[in-house]
Amino acid sequence: MEKRFSEAEPDVPEADVVSKIMLSKVECDESNTILELNGNLRKVIDELKTMKNGIIRSAVAELFLRYVSLNSTMHNEIAKCRNEMMERGREFLERIHSSRGRIADLCHPFVLDGSTILTHSYSRVALNVLKKAAESKKYFTVYVTESQPDCSGYTTKKVLEEERIPCKVILDAEIGYYMEKIGRASCRERV
Repeated sequence: MEKRFSEAEPDVPEADVVSKIMLSKVECDESNTILELNGNLRKVIDELKTMKNGIIRSAVAELFLRYVSLNSTMHNEIAKCRNEMMERGREFLERIHSSRGRIADLCHPFVLDGSTILTHSYSRVALNVLKKAAESKKYFTVYVTESQPDCSGYTTKKVLEEERIPCKVILDAEIGYYMEKIGRASCRERV
């Protein structure tokens, strides 16, 4: 299973990969009861917990399982239940894909003209919000933490510079010094 994460494109959110793994497990599972199917999905979640970023991955898998199994107990036959779970799993994936744009639409008004923003690490969602705010002709400055040990703050800086958003990378330990200059803060997400 770890191989699927390493083969995923770097810009593909882990939530997509986890949801696709869970959906494929529902599609391929040959359980005879709903309880057995649920147990097999729980085994996948337990395996995700042992991997790198296991907490995040297992949290997405738990959300997926709760979402797909919401109405599954309404069916007495396992085939109907599995079909319902697959349909809801595809719907879950669609919601994940549309969420980044929706978050940017809802949050960019909170970026005020002339504000200073602190962002930590690399976050596609936070970048989309900042891009949307810049598109709406707002001027703001962004401080980006270096984000050791992977230095993902430099990736954020590169994207912001491509969008012509003024930014500066600061050391993780310098956050306290810059806090009094900051109006908003954004943290990394895994959606």
